[in-house]
Amino acid sequence: MKGYTKSFRIPFLLFLTAILLPGISSCDFRSPPEIHRFAGQTMGTTYHVSTVGLPAGMDYEQVEQVVDGSLQEINRLMSTYTEESEVSRFGRLAPEQWFELSVHTYSVIKASQRLSQYSGGAFDITVGPVVSLWGFGPQYTLDKVPSQLQIDQAKALTGFEYLQVDLEAYRIKKARPLRVDLSAIAKGYAVDEVVRALKRHGLDAGLVEVGGEVRGFGRKPNDKAWKIAIERPVEGLRAIDKTVLLLDKAVATSGDYRNYFEQDGVRYSHTIDPVSGYPIRHKLASVSVIHDSAMYADGWATSLMVLGAEKGFQLAEEHGIAAYFIVRKGDSFEERQTEMFKPYLN
Repeated sequence: MKGYTKSFRIPFLLFLTAILLPGISSCDFRSPPEIHRFAGQTMGTTYHVSTVGLPAGMDYEQVEQVVDGSLQEINRLMSTYTEESEVSRFGRLAPEQWFELSVHTYSVIKASQRLSQYSGGAFDITVGPVVSLWGFGPQYTLDKVPSQLQIDQAKALTGFEYLQVDLEAYRIKKARPLRVDLSAIAKGYAVDEVVRALKRHGLDAGLVEVGGEVRGFGRKPNDKAWKIAIERPVEGLRAIDKTVLLLDKAVATSGDYRNYFEQDGVRYSHTIDPVSGYPIRHKLASVSVIHDSAMYADGWATSLMVLGAEKGFQLAEEHGIAAYFIVRKGDSFEERQTEMFKPYLN
């Protein structure tokens, strides 16, 4: 199409904005525990795990199996690419029928609904039909900007308020045809689950990253917190904007500069506002969130990105969220952080 370009670099991960900087000190006269690194592919993206030593009685291959096993289980349950995953089977189910879930999927959907309520619908795990309409779904099919009628028809198949979660049992149902896509929060949950699995096996310290969502637990061999870099939101450039220190905390970043398309000089971000059905058009370039949970850091980052610099900042302050905003100001950027974020800046 004339005047049409598209940037789509990572299929499941929409952008990668955290750079791992372990930074082991060489000044300690004692021999520090060895850093063991594990890496691979999962959930349509990549993962990297660094552990400080190995759990007692376990070798490298056994720890690798723990990491891979945890990630494979989350992918098996929550992948929209797997026909027999729980989210895929629920999507095929008729309305008003209860669907029983595993504790994993239930936990993610329960947290998602809570974020939807907090954000006034800016976070919505049912928005998949609108995302696909704009060409950012599992398969790219867009050849022009959709019409308002097409957007309205897609929105008729969405709505977090039509998804009911049974708080006394691990089950959900829908009041109208809906499908669930957990890609805006599942990577964060996967990070948390790997950390939990490693801790269960006796590991005291490590750094876990899945698709750019990062959580550090314990301390590095030099007894310091994990240092993580937040990327400057400039297309085609990998540059550090700020570094933060994580001690038993997680960080996630959402941005609009790595996945978008352009038509006739207009840029359309992959980040869709579920309320309007359109890509976001505000000046917020990226937002990073630090939280105890990588799942909530992931979900909050998406929520605040959809809301924009003003509404997002206000909501973050109201809920005591540690958030860092980078806003476009012409050819430069303006940075703003909530009071809760400031203690983490390095």
